[in-house]
Amino acid sequence: DIIVTVARKNVTKPTANSTVFTYNGEEQTYAVIANDAYTASGNTAKDAGSYVITVALKDKANTQWADGTTADITFDFVINKAKVEKPAADNIVFTYNGKDQTYAVIANDAYTVSGNVAKEAGSYVVTVALKDKANTQWADGTTADITFDFVINKAKVEKPNLENIKFTYNGEEHRGVTPAEGYIVVGNGEKEAGDYNVTVTLDKNYEWADGSEDVLTGSYTVEKATVTITAKNYVVTEGDKAPVLDESSYTVTGLAEGESLAVKPVIGYAETPNMNKAGKVEIVVSGSEVPNTNNYNAEIVYVSGVLTIEEKKDYDDDDSDNIIIDLTKPSTEREDESNPATGAPAMLAGFALLAAAAAFIGKKK
Repeated sequence: DIIVTVARKNVTKPTANSTVFTYNGEEQTYAVIANDAYTASGNTAKDAGSYVITVALKDKANTQWADGTTADITFDFVINKAKVEKPAADNIVFTYNGKDQTYAVIANDAYTVSGNVAKEAGSYVVTVALKDKANTQWADGTTADITFDFVINKAKVEKPNLENIKFTYNGEEHRGVTPAEGYIVVGNGEKEAGDYNVTVTLDKNYEWADGSEDVLTGSYTVEKATVTITAKNYVVTEGDKAPVLDESSYTVTGLAEGESLAVKPVIGYAETPNMNKAGKVEIVVSGSEVPNTNNYNAEIVYVSGVLTIEEKKDYDDDDSDNIIIDLTKPSTEREDESNPATGAPAMLAGFALLAAAAAFIGKKK
């Protein structure tokens, strides 16, 4: 008998793909050399992970691998996670300014940033998280969220003065501490004379310039006002009538607006003026009383005025209009001295000149 043996056809085994695959959001294929003698399955994938590619002979009865085997061949198909650079910390020093402030993190579509916007002073946590931890990882191979400390420091404000604060009553509110941004004042705005306590408390977003945050206490005084009544001064001439003194003859200072004296002052001359004689007479004010409140010192300051009587001027004392004519000169040599601008020679005869001079003197008398 003749035995005929038909050998299987040898098929070259495909080799592994050396490509390093990294997730890119699209389907990727592990390439296997094509051959009609076998099939390749599981060689296409999208997400990061490990897959098994199987290469199987289509007809194991009639074909075999070149090494004489027919078992399926497998390859490991690995798609690595995409690496994302970790963002750096923001090195800005933040201080409260009353506005929203942002802890800057470099933008990247691969991660989200939260907690990086704040307004009030305080400590916050900024969180940076990968959007797809299954397919992406940080450059160091980790996937845990990254956190940053976001601190907004308190703004600094100078401590207000709380020592030796004094005001004088004027009917208006007084602020022992001038209000300012950064602190709250309690006890301000008193109007009446007296001693008052004041408390200064910081706003939550501020601290004192020295770094402390304690509550400040102090006091201020609204002192009683002093009323001053001042008599006016008058100037008259001998022979004039003495001015009549009334409410218009004095001024009052120290009174708050809208308030008046409880008793009006009396004003008069210290002695009866002699209006026919030059001299001075004191004008005296007295007898007034302050308003019936606790806001004024009871003692009023009185300032006297003066009536000045000036000497009456005699017209003859004024020689500015006198004309001096030199009668020692001959009439032909005299010039018209009453009109020197013309420079014309005087043609008056001696007798006429004397008559004119006599008439002038008579006019003066």
